[in-house]
Amino acid sequence: MSQKSYCFHSYDFTIAKVLAVGCLLLGLAVPFLVGGDQDYRVLLASGESGLKAFIFIFSCSMLVFGGMGVACWYSYRKMPDQEIAIDDEGIWYLRHSKSQTLIPWERIDSWKERSWLRTLEAKDAQGKVLISVSRQLKNFQELQTTLTERLLQSTRNKAYASSYRINRLDQVGWIIFLVAFGLFALISALVSWWASLAILLFTLIVSHEYFLTVSKIDILSDSLVLHFPLTKRRLLFEEIKRVELNEHYAHNARIPQVEIYYSEYKKPYRLRAMNADANEIFLAIEKQRNKEL
Repeated sequence: MSQKSYCFHSYDFTIAKVLAVGCLLLGLAVPFLVGGDQDYRVLLASGESGLKAFIFIFSCSMLVFGGMGVACWYSYRKMPDQEIAIDDEGIWYLRHSKSQTLIPWERIDSWKERSWLRTLEAKDAQGKVLISVSRQLKNFQELQTTLTERLLQSTRNKAYASSYRINRLDQVGWIIFLVAFGLFALISALVSWWASLAILLFTLIVSHEYFLTVSKIDILSDSLVLHFPLTKRRLLFEEIKRVELNEHYAHNARIPQVEIYYSEYKKPYRLRAMNADANEIFLAIEKQRNKEL
């Protein structure tokens, strides 16, 4: 494979610069905008105490918005350093020389998702971070496919877990939410039947989503067994069309999820909020699936 480069979109640089300048200007402007046009003049004209109050407001404004502006500017300055290049030998930061920052594929033992930072971290067998890859790079899905294929090749002898389950906290949260809204619907019936029916309908819609959520997955030699809250389903590898690693939006962040496309259904089975990184689950499924096929 010849060298391929993955860079940021040009508009990412523009957005970072606009946010940085906008936050700094907002920090400067807030003291003059709070409470009306005359307030800052009244403060400045009221003597030493007014001057102290104005300085306090100005300092807080610059601390908050100015700090945000500095963070955006720092992010803008660091963006070129995060651009990536890859070839048959490994992966490295494009802005630095290959000889200095090359990470051979053989050194990478796993990829760890950092959802809030929107990055993938390559780790070695000891858990040390070797390189970080931003999800904002152009053609990231193509890059991720290459990274996954390389990791499958370099970790052929690595043993993955054969079973993964949903996080206990998420499972308990679902149950508490459903019970609370069910009781709320019953209590609302004492006040208004219409309100009770609306809450009950919402609870049923959420319940439907909950009962279709995969709570556990077992990876067998020839199939996957998906466990749901009330039932389970076996998917033969030969009947699985494809397995993909995509993103969904939750908790104000884009979080990766594994999607399993089965021959009988148009919509995929989605593995979310499991007790392991989505990249690990994806690799575990693909390794066993490729072995079987």
